[in-house]
Amino acid sequence: LRKTFMFAALQLTDGLRAGAAGRLQCGEIERIDAFASPALVGDLRQELFRLGHAGLFKVAESYSSNGLKDDLRVALTCKPDMDNPAFNALYGRLNTVRSQLCIALGHQLAAGIEATYVVYPKGAFYKRHVDSLVGVDTEGSGRRCISFVCYLNEPGWRSGDGGALRIYGRGGVQQDILPEGGLLVLFDSKL
Repeated sequence: LRKTFMFAALQLTDGLRAGAAGRLQCGEIERIDAFASPALVGDLRQELFRLGHAGLFKVAESYSSNGLKDDLRVALTCKPDMDNPAFNALYGRLNTVRSQLCIALGHQLAAGIEATYVVYPKGAFYKRHVDSLVGVDTEGSGRRCISFVCYLNEPGWRSGDGGALRIYGRGGVQQDILPEGGLLVLFDSKL
């Protein structure tokens, strides 16, 4: 299995298709292919490698709703360098779409964008979970309503490489999304 690189934040995207807000509210996945251009993905991957060589990636921690550490995931995480031009380009696109989504949904979203780089080395995982639980972590993940994942993998990803994002929609319907570089996936944080 190859490493899965992704940018995980939990707010929104550029180029929303007509009806995206309604589909998200109905528990559907919104997929935006080529959200990040190949050049931008390349620049962001260079930044990931720079941060990795600087030793800034740390073992990811996760906590259950009772506040205790759990074994929900095995991954490495790092906060983005907010001064990096490539990250700023991505952040700008996300912020623009965040504004589009506020209008489409007819209400404000929590201010700002939670942003984290996540690397899943061979054998790593993220078990089934809900991104936002009402009444839990009201200053952080509990504020989320829409989650997104933007993949920064190298071109040519195949299903045999692993790393698919499995989303369980309403009624338990499961959908697997391959981690294709530049792809942005949005979904209801409470599913």
